[in-house]
Amino acid sequence: MADPADPRFVVLVTLHVDRSKLSVFTPLFYRFLASNRAEKGCIKFDVIVSPSSEEWTMYEVYTDEAAFNAHCDAPHHVEFHKIARDADDPLFTKPPTVRLDYKPLAGVELS
Repeated sequence: MADPADPRFVVLVTLHVDRSKLSVFTPLFYRFLASNRAEKGCIKFDVIVSPSSEEWTMYEVYTDEAAFNAHCDAPHHVEFHKIARDADDPLFTKPPTVRLDYKPLAGVELS
């Protein structure tokens, strides 16, 4: 069971990337990833990619919801989404899938 007293904030996000734009998206994403991992409140920021490279799923853990909100307001986060969602040339085929309602399992440490 989830521990409701645990302040950590867990986020699951899947980006739906246009395969024809991977050469633009990939270096942009690696810079975004490095910046996110360096954030003060970021405990974990892992990424898995589908075999087709069309789905990039991020597993993010922050110290608390305030740290996640600071992440969303960080200049590198805002800039990444501005570029990736450019109305004239979006890098995504559809909006990201975002889940904000998870908590770590009670009594189990994150690896």
